[in-house]
Amino acid sequence: MDTDKVKAVESFFRGITEADDVAMLSLLHPDAQWVVPKTAAPPYGGRHRGARTIVDMMLLAVKGAFLPRTAVHRMLMLMSDDERVVVETNMTALQASGRKYDNHYVFIFEFQDGLITEIREHVDTAYAVKFFDAK
Repeated sequence: MDTDKVKAVESFFRGITEADDVAMLSLLHPDAQWVVPKTAAPPYGGRHRGARTIVDMMLLAVKGAFLPRTAVHRMLMLMSDDERVVVETNMTALQASGRKYDNHYVFIFEFQDGLITEIREHVDTAYAVKFFDAK
């Protein structure tokens, strides 16, 4: 297991929780890509390019929906090799109304020269759409 890449993934998730765009950007290649299931709510479904775009979209989603520092990805399973880290997470978060978000994800992080070049996200989009439509 490549501990540097695992630490980078842990730091990336911590950056999401803390809404730390500087930390997140430091881990991403400038031309990184983020691939989200096409069934995700607009504008998230599809392929997104560029570190700044990725970080802005991720943090907008978290900041716009949840109380600060409540969006936490708990790692359930993690595997890595020389070029990638695969992690299953359970993300929980709290809305101002008291509603709790609780969804499972699988992320595949691809690396090159120590930086994340691609994030492929797999998530129960039906749950997410239903959760956010029920505001």
